[in-house]
Amino acid sequence: MPKLVLWDAPDQPFMAEHVPVSRSHLSRAAKAGTIQRIIRGVYLRSDLMPSDPASRHLLHALAMQMRHGNQIVASHETAALALGLPLPSRHAIPQRPRFLCDPDDGRRRDSVPRIWLAPLPAEHVTVISSGLLEGLRVTSGPRTAMDLAGQLPLHFSMMLLDAVARREALRLARPQQLRGEVDGLLLAEAIRPLREAHRVLGRRGGRRRVQALLLADPRRESPGESASAAQIFAAGLPTPEVQVRFATDVGDFFVDFYWPEAALVGECDGAVKYYGGPLVYDQAQADRRRIQEKRRETAIERRGVKVTRWLADEALYRPDAWLHTLAHLLHERRDRRPRTF
Repeated sequence: MPKLVLWDAPDQPFMAEHVPVSRSHLSRAAKAGTIQRIIRGVYLRSDLMPSDPASRHLLHALAMQMRHGNQIVASHETAALALGLPLPSRHAIPQRPRFLCDPDDGRRRDSVPRIWLAPLPAEHVTVISSGLLEGLRVTSGPRTAMDLAGQLPLHFSMMLLDAVARREALRLARPQQLRGEVDGLLLAEAIRPLREAHRVLGRRGGRRRVQALLLADPRRESPGESASAAQIFAAGLPTPEVQVRFATDVGDFFVDFYWPEAALVGECDGAVKYYGGPLVYDQAQADRRRIQEKRRETAIERRGVKVTRWLADEALYRPDAWLHTLAHLLHERRDRRPRTF
């Protein structure tokens, strides 16, 4: 057989035994910088190798699945990254990928850390169908959220459960239908996949999961709102209404939280609102957003309602100050006569 000299590496991760060149050829290509090794025996073209930690983590997970024949499924934080679910911070990315394996599929621990044995029905597994991670097996959104809810503090769990429930709700309805008066059947249907995922899990972490399930709400539109709701609950403060419509002289607005007994509105401001976020490219646009928020707040307060604000970062990591302010306002304004909107 003639020696292969010219060879183009695939545009996906590949195993040494699946390409028509020798291992010495791969070794020379790696030394030349044409390809890079992900793990032993699994490679990728160097120009396709991602630089961000999350993508490299997921690529590592895919390589480990390729190398190990049993049906290990990426789970927990690894699955959340693959599915685009919110995690507390960049530091939530584990050093090595996490996996689940159904007990009926057996277990191989060689070179694969952090395998959890747990029941894993087929409907709890999804496969990435395109892109660099094509073929990566991960736990479904509801299963991922419930696995993590048994381990994380409540405010972090709520970010995940609300995000999954909202995705389910938006499969069934338009975003506008999740504001104002919302069909109770729609809310229940959005939570149903989370409840079903909870049923197959064991007792470990069960109390945390149940508490998170009781609070899950697809109407919340951001991780900051979800974390805020959890912090309000944990602080023992009155439960607010969410996504309430306010008719004002400059238009209709929907607010994050509303306590009618105190005529008090609470707004959780994320980075997108004040610093532009991914869709805002200059300071002028960020300033316009800030002005719009101020006009909105002023219009609502003309209806005799107080507006208090806090940042998503505070809801996640520094809740004491804004919760103290909120508690003071709720006490100070108790029994206020709310106006009809």
